[in-house]
Amino acid sequence: MAARYLKFIGIILLSLSVYTCKKDSDDDDTETGNLFEVYQTLNNTRDKFFEYGEAQNGNYKEAIVLTGAWVETQPGVKNAFYEDSINIFITMESGLKTIYSVQETDAQGHTLYRGGGGGNTINKIAPTGNCTNKIDNKKVLIFAAAYDDFYQFDNASLQRVIDLFEDTNSEFEVTVLKNKQCTPDIVETFGNYGFVSLETHGSPESFQSGVTLDIPSPEDINSAQELTSYINSSLGAQYGQWFADGKVVLGDKYQIDPLNADWWQDGDLNNSYTISISSLYIESLPPTPNTIILGNMCFSGYGAQSSCLSQGRIVFDKPIRKAFETLNPISYYCYAFTNETSTTVGDDDAKRMLWELTQSFLNDGDSTGNAYLTDAGTLREATVATSILVTQCQSGMFFKHFGKADYCYGGCGDTIIDSRDGQMYETVCIGDQVWMAENLNWAGAGSCASGSNANCNTYGRWYKYDEIRGNDTSSTNPSGIQGVCPQGWHLPSMAEWQQLFDFLGTDAGGKLKALNGWAAPNVGATNSTGFGALGGGYLFNGTWEGKDELAYFGTSTMTTLAGEPYFRVALIYNSTSDAYASTLGGSTLPTDDIRVNCRCVKD
Repeated sequence: MAARYLKFIGIILLSLSVYTCKKDSDDDDTETGNLFEVYQTLNNTRDKFFEYGEAQNGNYKEAIVLTGAWVETQPGVKNAFYEDSINIFITMESGLKTIYSVQETDAQGHTLYRGGGGGNTINKIAPTGNCTNKIDNKKVLIFAAAYDDFYQFDNASLQRVIDLFEDTNSEFEVTVLKNKQCTPDIVETFGNYGFVSLETHGSPESFQSGVTLDIPSPEDINSAQELTSYINSSLGAQYGQWFADGKVVLGDKYQIDPLNADWWQDGDLNNSYTISISSLYIESLPPTPNTIILGNMCFSGYGAQSSCLSQGRIVFDKPIRKAFETLNPISYYCYAFTNETSTTVGDDDAKRMLWELTQSFLNDGDSTGNAYLTDAGTLREATVATSILVTQCQSGMFFKHFGKADYCYGGCGDTIIDSRDGQMYETVCIGDQVWMAENLNWAGAGSCASGSNANCNTYGRWYKYDEIRGNDTSSTNPSGIQGVCPQGWHLPSMAEWQQLFDFLGTDAGGKLKALNGWAAPNVGATNSTGFGALGGGYLFNGTWEGKDELAYFGTSTMTTLAGEPYFRVALIYNSTSDAYASTLGGSTLPTDDIRVNCRCVKD
């Protein structure tokens, strides 16, 4: 069995005091004294935890329970309550709060929880939902403050999400911040992004940044003034102010091996204190009305001010979900029980959720009000740590959505605009492909039948084989050749057309043909795909041939038959419901002026 380690985190939650005038020196002394009192409590609680660990033969859950009971008897402590044998919630007489959390990691140091239990299988999200509003902001932020805990040895699970954004649409701009790059002031830029994912640790009133306060030894800090001075000198004066305002939260982190019954003897030499961003900081931010926020962390759905077990003794003045809701984002996704409390979430669950949510938005075109559901349209249950919280208070923590339900990034049926000339085109999804539902009418090349712009407005333009593809050829799927197509779209190869025909199967031509724009009998025409193919024929040395009887669509593929060059085209007739892979050309292809219509496919 692989060794597992225990990560022990204490988080100081600073309360907010509102001042209408300048603070005097007594206020400053009180604030620093209160902070130092909590700092001492952290160190004393750590020592007591290890002491109880020895007494309980290495059972860290029992040690947490006993430590919580001990803390509640200490001077300066108003109350202490263990929530689920993983967390201890402490309220000081001064009003300051602190949380101790226990987290296991694998042998490599990879955190198994984002504050709690392991993972389960997440079902694929159903591609439905009402999309009235489009998300135009294509900037994405992955705020991976706990990157080393979650992704250091599993970067592939994050990279596939990045690739999905970048491969789906070239307009997406993905920014990934890791560890120390995730500073509190980055939170102030959340409104600049269309999608923000918080890949970090959380608590009911804060989430962890990547910034740490590195103190060589707790014995180096012996007074409130020394602690304040050290914070200001090592992090900057702004952190001292943030602490004073209650905007940032100090934490203490330890790692031990719970499979070693003598772990309590090892102690811990790590004096790197974490800094988290509190709900007070979140509420001070400007609104983010154009942003989706994924709270992919433990406790992210906390909306209640007290847990059901504490019966009001432990109060969360600023639950984190409520804080994010004050920003009025498009949507906030999180993990929550039905009573608006939350707890720990498995890392495997969180990784799958990020992946499934992005797939749903980008591949399926789902709306914000549907992207978080299962295939059956039900809430998805997340794995939590086995605890009294689950067995006595409620069962079933679910992935939930708060906010607007009718936003999406766009997908099938979207209207796109060609930035080169402002032309607008309808689109359609067929199988795994997204096609234009109209013929290309870009005037940078090609010509109109009979020299009439009206014909181009109806049928699109007709392009010569070297105009439509440039100097490149391709028979691969996808072709990789933009040709005359707009940015983000490309000229399909014959293989891509064949994929379309194979997907549609029998009567593929009829499923692609428009009900009008063809001469009788227009066999089998249903346009069930919405593709709307018209009988545009082709132009041969200026003459319009095959009008209303056939449709030729150019491809990126060239071939040679009997030593002569041919241009591969997709072909549909009015006299049959079939569709064909065909050719045009021969020995005179380089000199003949043969022009066909063009449909583009999305990259």
